[in-house]
Amino acid sequence: MLKDLLSQFGMGNRLHSLDGLRGVSALIVLLFHIGRCVAPNGIFAHGYLAVDVFFLMSGFVIANAYENRLLEGFGVFAFIRARVRRLAPVYWAGTLLGMACVAPTLIWRDGVFDGDTATLLVVVILFAFLLVPIGRLVLAFPFNGPAWSLFAELVVNVFYAICVRRLGIRALLAIVFVGFAISATLPLPTI
Repeated sequence: MLKDLLSQFGMGNRLHSLDGLRGVSALIVLLFHIGRCVAPNGIFAHGYLAVDVFFLMSGFVIANAYENRLLEGFGVFAFIRARVRRLAPVYWAGTLLGMACVAPTLIWRDGVFDGDTATLLVVVILFAFLLVPIGRLVLAFPFNGPAWSLFAELVVNVFYAICVRRLGIRALLAIVFVGFAISATLPLPTI
């Protein structure tokens, strides 16, 4: 459905216009995080909303890349495997980097090896590499904080892969409308 719509507008598989939007959104998120330290109520105080733009773009790109394949019988597990193959290397590299920065300070306190912390750290590392959250959102991925968004995206991707064959365009639009209506009634988070 989506590919047919895109082909009518002369758009191929690569959506170049989204690359610019992705770059602008990334810059806004970066400035939001810098602004939290420098000017918490400044111009980028609501820059976290650019993450929502990332989610929208991601959903659009996933639908463009996989919708026809899923409708033609591409299995949910094959879809998950394809997504993990694409995302895991960069996620694991970021997690390793975070681990290299955090783990030594946790294990060696005041020059003394802490065996209890090291044992707990092994469990945390295992969860981290499997992209399993630990605790609440802010601390769910202690070695790779932004991984919460990747986890949320994968959960929604799996839901999409399961439902795309079962739901028609009207049902999917109804879900989008209800989700938007619910989101519009929620108060903005305070930072």
